[in-house]
Amino acid sequence: MTPRFPIPSVLVLGLRQRLALAARVTRARSAVATTLLVPLAACAPAIQVEVLQPAMVTMPAEVKTFAVVDRSKAKNVGETVLGALEGAITGEAIGADTEGRHKAMEQMVATLNASPRFDAIVPELTNDQAETGLFDGELSWQAAEKICKRTNTEAIVALEAFDSDSSLSTQKKIDDTTKKPYFLADRYTTVLTAWRVYYPATHTIVDDLRDHSDAQTWEQQADTENGAIGLLPNQTDTIMSLAVNAGDDYARRISPNYITVRRAYYGKGNDRLKEAKNHVKALDFDGAAKIWSAVADHQDDPKLRGRAEFDMALYDETQGDLNAALEWAKKAAVDLHNGKSRNYSYILSQRIADQQVLADQMKQKEAAPPPPPAHSPSGGTSPSGGTSPSGGHTSPSGGHVP
Repeated sequence: MTPRFPIPSVLVLGLRQRLALAARVTRARSAVATTLLVPLAACAPAIQVEVLQPAMVTMPAEVKTFAVVDRSKAKNVGETVLGALEGAITGEAIGADTEGRHKAMEQMVATLNASPRFDAIVPELTNDQAETGLFDGELSWQAAEKICKRTNTEAIVALEAFDSDSSLSTQKKIDDTTKKPYFLADRYTTVLTAWRVYYPATHTIVDDLRDHSDAQTWEQQADTENGAIGLLPNQTDTIMSLAVNAGDDYARRISPNYITVRRAYYGKGNDRLKEAKNHVKALDFDGAAKIWSAVADHQDDPKLRGRAEFDMALYDETQGDLNAALEWAKKAAVDLHNGKSRNYSYILSQRIADQQVLADQMKQKEAAPPPPPAHSPSGGTSPSGGTSPSGGHTSPSGGHVP
C-alpha cells in the first residue's frame, strides 16, 4: 500500500519491506494487533496505522483454502464471436473483457492470500469441469466436490459473470470568459461482476453477490471534438483498473484484511507535546507515550490535558489495547469538547465491536467429511444439492447471474 502522504525515503524503504513480508508473517499476528507506525508529513502531525478489518461475510471455520474459478468465460467460439460483435457495435475494446476477467481473478487471489485467514489457488480446469457458459446457473455440487478434492481445498470462489460497458458523449460549449467554443468529452465505464462462494461439505452457497458494479467517469475538454476524445484515458486500461477493483472488493468482502488508516495526533500546545512529537518522528513511540502520560496526569489546563489524553488513546490503539484507548479517548472528548475527539471515540468503539466479529472469522476447524449424495425419489442422485444464499447484494436494477 502506497502512503498517501510524503515520508522520508528511509521510511518508504522500511514500509515496502514490511509489506513484502506481510504475506509470510501475517498468520503470526494477533487479530487485534495494530502495526505499521509511520510518521506522515502533513499540515497536522499524523501516523499511519495498519488495522485488521473484518469481512462482510463470515466463512465456515473449516475453510482454509479457496479454489478460485472463472466460470464467466465463453464456452465456445460462437459466444466469443458474439462478444466481438457487441464490441464493434458499442465501441467497447475487443478482448477487454477477457483481459479484465484475468485481472479480476489475479487481484482476487492476491488479496485473499494477503489475508491472515485464507490461502487461494487457481486450478487449471476445462470449461466442462468448471461448468462455464453464458447462461449457466450454479455450479453443481458434484463438480464442486471434484474441484475441492482435486485441489485439496475446502471451498470455491467463482467469478460467475463479467461484463464491461462504456458510453461516450461529446458536447460543444462556449467559454463564459473568452466566448470561444470548445468541446467536452466524457466517457462513463462500468464493470459488472457476479460472485459465489460454494462450500461443498454442507452443500451451501455461503455468499451470492450479483451485479456488483464498479464505475468511473472521465472528462476532458479541447478546442476540437477529436482532441477532447483523444485526451480521454485508454479504454482498455480503464476496464483493467475497474476489474482490479472488483476482484479486490470481493476478496475483502469474504476475508479479513489489513487496511492502512491515517491517525492524526496533537503535536503542539506546550513544549512537552512538541518534545513528544520529536519522539514520534524518531520512531520512539514509547518515549512519546511517557511524555503524553505525564502531561495527562499532571496538567491542570483541560485543553492541554485533553490533547495528551487524545495522544495516549492513539498510543494504546497502536499497542492493540483498544479498551484502554477508548477510555483515554472518552477523557479527551470531555476535556477538549470537540468533534475530533468524539469521532475518535466512535472509531475505537466500532473497532472494539469488530473484534468479536474478527474472533469468529479467524477461527479454524478441521474440515468434516462431505455428506453422502442426496437421493432423488427415483433412486438417482441429485448433483445440484441444496443452496443457502447468505443475503448477497442485488443491485437496484434487478439483474441476475446467468
